[in-house]
Amino acid sequence: MIRPEQTHPHLVGSDQPPRTGMARLGSIGARWLAHGLGRPIERFGAALRRLAADNGGRPHFEADRERRRFALAVKSMPIGLCLFDADHRLVICNRRYAEMYGLPDSLIRPGTHWHEIIRFWIRIENYDAEQAEAFFERLDRASYQNHVSTETIHLPGNRAYNLLHQPLEGGGWVATHEDVSERHQAEREIARLGEEAETERRRLEAALTNMPIGLTMFDADKRLITANPSFRRLYDLPDHLVRPGTPFRDILEHRITTGRYPGGDPTTWIADLMDVVDRHEALRDVLTFRNGSTMRIVHQPTPEGGWVTIHEDVTERYGAQLEIARLGEEAEVERQRLEAALSNMPIGLTMFDGEKRLITTNRRYAELYGLPDHLLKPGTPFRDLMDFRIRDGSFPADGAEEWVQELFGVVERGESTRDLTELKNGRFVSIIHEPMVGGGWIATHEDVTERHLADREINRLADEAERERRRLDTAMSNMPIGVCLFDGDKRLIAANSHYAEMYRLAADRLVPGMTVHEVLALHVEAGNNGESDPDEWTAEALRIAHLSSDWRGIKPTASGRTHSILIKPLNGGGWVSTHEDVTERFEAQQEILRLGEEAEIERQRLNAAVNNMPIGLVMFDAEQRLIVANGRYAEMYRMPRRLTAPGTPLEAILAQRTSAGEFGGPDAAAYDRFVRKMVDQREPASDILRFRDGRIFSLVFQPMKDGGWVTTHEDVTDRQKAQAQIAHMAHHDYLTDLPNRVLFRERIEQALARDGAGKGVAVLCLDLDHFKAVNDTLGHPVGDKLLQAAARRLSALDGDDLTVARLGGDEFALLQIGADQPKAARKLAQQIIEDLSAPYKLDGHQVVTGVSIGIAVAPDDGDTADKLLKNGDMALYRAKGDGRGLFRFFESEMDARMQARRALEVDLRRATEQHEFELYYQPQFNLGTGSVTGFEALLRWRHPDRGLVSPAEFIPLAEETGLILPIGEWVLAKACAEAAKWPSTVTVAVNLSPVQFRSAHVLRAVVSALSDSGLPAHRLELEITESVLLMETESTLALLNQLHILGVRISMDDFGTGYSSLGYLQKFRFDKIKIDREFIKGICEDEKSLAIIKAVTGLSASMGIATTAEGVETQAQLSRVKAEGCTEVQGFLTGRPMAARDAMALLQAPSRVMQTDAA
Repeated sequence: MIRPEQTHPHLVGSDQPPRTGMARLGSIGARWLAHGLGRPIERFGAALRRLAADNGGRPHFEADRERRRFALAVKSMPIGLCLFDADHRLVICNRRYAEMYGLPDSLIRPGTHWHEIIRFWIRIENYDAEQAEAFFERLDRASYQNHVSTETIHLPGNRAYNLLHQPLEGGGWVATHEDVSERHQAEREIARLGEEAETERRRLEAALTNMPIGLTMFDADKRLITANPSFRRLYDLPDHLVRPGTPFRDILEHRITTGRYPGGDPTTWIADLMDVVDRHEALRDVLTFRNGSTMRIVHQPTPEGGWVTIHEDVTERYGAQLEIARLGEEAEVERQRLEAALSNMPIGLTMFDGEKRLITTNRRYAELYGLPDHLLKPGTPFRDLMDFRIRDGSFPADGAEEWVQELFGVVERGESTRDLTELKNGRFVSIIHEPMVGGGWIATHEDVTERHLADREINRLADEAERERRRLDTAMSNMPIGVCLFDGDKRLIAANSHYAEMYRLAADRLVPGMTVHEVLALHVEAGNNGESDPDEWTAEALRIAHLSSDWRGIKPTASGRTHSILIKPLNGGGWVSTHEDVTERFEAQQEILRLGEEAEIERQRLNAAVNNMPIGLVMFDAEQRLIVANGRYAEMYRMPRRLTAPGTPLEAILAQRTSAGEFGGPDAAAYDRFVRKMVDQREPASDILRFRDGRIFSLVFQPMKDGGWVTTHEDVTDRQKAQAQIAHMAHHDYLTDLPNRVLFRERIEQALARDGAGKGVAVLCLDLDHFKAVNDTLGHPVGDKLLQAAARRLSALDGDDLTVARLGGDEFALLQIGADQPKAARKLAQQIIEDLSAPYKLDGHQVVTGVSIGIAVAPDDGDTADKLLKNGDMALYRAKGDGRGLFRFFESEMDARMQARRALEVDLRRATEQHEFELYYQPQFNLGTGSVTGFEALLRWRHPDRGLVSPAEFIPLAEETGLILPIGEWVLAKACAEAAKWPSTVTVAVNLSPVQFRSAHVLRAVVSALSDSGLPAHRLELEITESVLLMETESTLALLNQLHILGVRISMDDFGTGYSSLGYLQKFRFDKIKIDREFIKGICEDEKSLAIIKAVTGLSASMGIATTAEGVETQAQLSRVKAEGCTEVQGFLTGRPMAARDAMALLQAPSRVMQTDAA
């Protein structure tokens, strides 16, 4: 090998020949020429061969001459030339090469390394770092090619160089560099002109095809060259007569047969036309043919001896000219009428052009706004009119400019506006602006004062009528009697609920608008006709309803009740009927009659009633002697019969009851004083008497006018116990019998009031961990028993001043009073966690659950019950967020965190309304072929202030608030619309939240997204987690099957992280299983993770289910999941989430195969 420094140092810019190395140069040139790099290089190769002969015995002066010629040839070449050896070092280059790239002399010396030259190019062309790296790699890669290659490089300044690269045997290469900037520019210009010419040709062809005028072209032999469709149509020519080559005479003879020639001898007409053609004369004429059509003919000879003829049917135009004249006269009459109409029309009218200047207006417009004549002239700017109205007060100055700009914008968008303006004189004007084609607008101004005031009055009266209707509805709903109204068409207006109840009619079937026959049919259906024939009963009811005067009657019903009915006709037709249940009153009247007729019998019956009534009754006269005492009174106080005889003194009765212990109150003396006080005061009184044996009597004392009194004694023991039970239930939890939230809050307030500042008061808020999972998997009965067991353990805690309450669901609370806080609360929380975490045995199940606790201590964490509960709840929220099974004391920053969470919720609602979300797409690759099989759609929130918000931060909040439903529907619609643009083999995967799955609209949302986007159902893949399957198993599986029937693919996401993955594989046929990234993360180090992946892939393969490895980030993980039989892969290694345009670019790439960092 020749070292670079042995080559001639002055081949650029020197004619002095070298003394050594010519054989090397000659062999290089010979090999170069042998590879056929083209004629421009051939002379150079020959010169090198001659130089190589220097060592072959030629005279030295001849070698010198050849070297000079060689140097001169290299210097004079119009293209750049360079030669590099196998070490990538410069052997030779010419001046043109240096000029093209601006190389200094220091870089074109032999031995300069290729990389130094490249770096110099990059520096002087001002490439940035990314461009520089790409340009360097591109040129360096070309230097290693072992075959002839050509390439065009584009440099700043619209420069373009053609590079011809030729490798040499033994290493190294030679290259030519030709400046083709002007050629490229010329080629682009030629291409542009060619495109314009082709466009013009197509336009001409389209014009000829679609022009309504007939056109023909004939050659010098009088044969047809071309004819457009209009020519054929005008002369009704068959296909064979419009083909190229058809003789002109054949076409003329056919026209004679169809009457499309002027009057006279047809032979003479043909001869005259032939004569015109032979003389090569131009001809313009209008001819009326025998068939009645009129044609304008333009005949123009061509230089080649042929001619071009244009044929235009002007039949209608000639007839139209007369019609135009007539219409012109009518138009003038109409114009005058229109002008009169505009001047006398009752509404103002204006018309403005695109420059916002007045075109025309009428007198009414000027009258409405009091405009002077000089402002009504055409050309007046719109702003001049507005300025006058503002000064005159017919348009408010405030907001005028905004109104004008809004009007201009609306008109420019081609939209209409409608405004109502109140003038300073109190009149109202309705203004309508309508845009005109070509710009400008027309406006009408109508004085609608009377109509506007009438509308307001109508609205006021309608509001009053509506209020009256509501009052009537309220009155009818609360009336103790039934009311029914019918209009003049015998149709129901209204019927209240009491009417329906009285006649056992379904209220929802009494619909306003139904006929009286339909209402009576409901009565018959309910059996209100009793034993009467339905037709006869209906006819009688109709007869009464049609009476022109009031009708009143007493009617017994089939149910045994008695109704008083009043029917009153209404003015204008119709009637109103009232129905009162007078059963008791009617019976009482009958009873009174019977009592009057049978006084003695009635007295006996009354005695029997008194003695058999369920309450005790006793009556004394003014002498405090017994008048009557019924059996129930004697029974209640265990009195002997002798003391119930009339005339028995009160003293005797009280003495006997005292001796027998039958008195209420703490002792006999107190009860005696109580009775005498009532008798002496002679005022109505009542009291509750409690006896030592537990009985409770209600006593009512009522004085009589004659000085006596009557008392009733009712045993209310059971009622009092029931009321006590109700009071207890109002303040205690029905399931655990613990105090409820109401009572617990009262206890806190009492404790705070008792301790003043509340020192020593602590509130502990508890939540059972994973309680929902117990409910969902073992059922609500087991969940209830778990709550009862937890309540018993909490109630068993030590502490006299300890209140345990259940606030709802799995939420408990404890109140600790009078202890050393917060030390005591911490100790109590530790004891609760220990006690409640112990296993439970419930219905044959061993249940293990934990508890999370939040603690708030008064007064630092709150001085009211509500504040302590709120802060304790926030501390509980923190404990659950930190991992559950923990307790946390309230800290002030928790409130700030909660406020931040509320602010995030507000922002999230706004983001949902304003569409601040984006979708990114992470590719999924087939591990067998390496090709893209689909993308998973991933939600991103780009907040205007917060920036990119993590899904882990806002998705749980969206699920809690229910916003995940509209967000999820948007994601489905957006992902399907984007996927519809992809190749038909590529799918899109969308995650479904458990909250979405519980929604009744999820199926509708999927169908809507597929329908709107046109995406085939099999290209949509819905990913669900195992938590979805824990919810209402039967309905969940039914919904999954409906989606499957629709054609949608279902995959189980995060497989292996739940409780019962394998069980669900038996119940539902999943299309794909996605292995959770936690297992993938440990696949290379953790044998358990590897074993789980092997089991999943083996099980999936046996069931024909595809498997996707999620979260693959290293080459080692990729190799492992592929070896274990996973069918697809997804992760940062193979493709990060990308915007929709990047996903499309990936799919449009020539080779859509998996690329990794390791590759």
